[in-house]
Amino acid sequence: MDLLRNLIRNKIDMSKKDKPVKVSTGHYKYKGYDIRFYGYHHPDKCVWWEAVNEETGCADYHCTTLRQIIQQIDEELT
Repeated sequence: MDLLRNLIRNKIDMSKKDKPVKVSTGHYKYKGYDIRFYGYHHPDKCVWWEAVNEETGCADYHCTTLRQIIQQIDEELT
């Protein structure tokens, strides 16, 4: 029974690590990046998200959805 609980607990912990942590509305932390929603940009006629590397302070990714930013970060780190 304890083995089963540990396996379930570890699986839950692993799934939490792979998801962005919500800091506030439109602000997330994920794998060393500070991700923010910047809203609608009229010339592009779409919304934009930006991921800033917390170590370097550089804005490495710009995408129209949070999901796209997460995918790009994951692709770069693997």
